[in-house]
Amino acid sequence: MDVWSLDLRQTLRGLRRDAGFTATTVLMLSLGIGLNAAVFSVLHAVLLAPLPYPEPDRLAVVWTAIPSEGVTEATSAYANVQDWRARNRTFEELATSDPTTLTLGGYDVPEQVMSIRASASLFDVMAVSPQLGRAFTAEEETGRVAVAVASAGFAELRFGSVAAALGATVELAGVDFEVVGVMPADFETDADFWLPQTLFTDWEAQSVRRGTDAFQVLGRLREGVALEEARTDLGAIAAQIAAEHPLNAGLGVRVVSLYDQVTGASFRLALWALFGAVGIVLLIACANAAHLILARGL
Repeated sequence: MDVWSLDLRQTLRGLRRDAGFTATTVLMLSLGIGLNAAVFSVLHAVLLAPLPYPEPDRLAVVWTAIPSEGVTEATSAYANVQDWRARNRTFEELATSDPTTLTLGGYDVPEQVMSIRASASLFDVMAVSPQLGRAFTAEEETGRVAVAVASAGFAELRFGSVAAALGATVELAGVDFEVVGVMPADFETDADFWLPQTLFTDWEAQSVRRGTDAFQVLGRLREGVALEEARTDLGAIAAQIAAEHPLNAGLGVRVVSLYDQVTGASFRLALWALFGAVGIVLLIACANAAHLILARGL
């Protein structure tokens, strides 16, 4: 310990004596290490950390595809989704949703809030439950009951606490909704509310529409089912529906894992390339520091 203490004092004296050299070396290494830490934080959050849902590898997004037009990610018609749901053998459940902005009334200044009109099955597919209260039920969806699930952020902002939001009434697009649940605070999303999808003004017409429409589809695969099996399964069903309904002629499906949908192949490649680039910057910083120390020693 005595030798170590002596070495440390000598080093600190040497660094103090040549402040310019010290500042230059520390700055170079700090830049290299800081860049790597920042980029790795993004890389970890986006690519390495699992999605915040139970068994996220079983979640998949289902798109309507239009091969003749080169379209692979068209939103789907509800009647088609109902057929996928009834005929498939690879998904536990399929859920539909449609993000939209609605006017929040009842305050001095109306504002636009992000809402998701969805099927009640969405919460089961995500396997996420409200932290307080409950999600709306299939019966409430079918009965077109004006209930809503709020985000924790909205509850805190507008009601002062999560508990105060439960049972409260909010006015959305001129309709009064009862808040029956509040999502967990760590459930990261841009949405302020989740509402039964049947509260579309033209729901009766929309529910039987074919072709393409406004619905995004999220599914949870059955345990042990591979993504490729689901693609084959839904592809065959889409071909059957196309033969049965002229409006579906030429339409197929594209099934992609939620992880791939969120990150995207090009985005993943760009992030890894950026991480490699800042790694090289750190190596250059270390080499420059080594050269400075060598030159100083000589």
